[in-house]
Amino acid sequence: MATSMSAFLLIRSLGGTIGISVGQAIISSELRKRVSHIAGLSIDTSPSVLTQIVRQIPKIPVSVRSAP
Repeated sequence: MATSMSAFLLIRSLGGTIGISVGQAIISSELRKRVSHIAGLSIDTSPSVLTQIVRQIPKIPVSVRSAP
């Protein structure tokens, strides 16, 4: 019983890890594809640069963030 439970938890953990990795790869690929179609926008889509950009969002004035 303990062996089967350990195997179940191992497979479950690996499945979650693989699922997150695949999901992140898909999201990154889609982001690169969609950003490349925006005229006049050249942005590095590496995770470290995107993290810095997201951290800057609260510093954007509310009037600009809520613009249509």
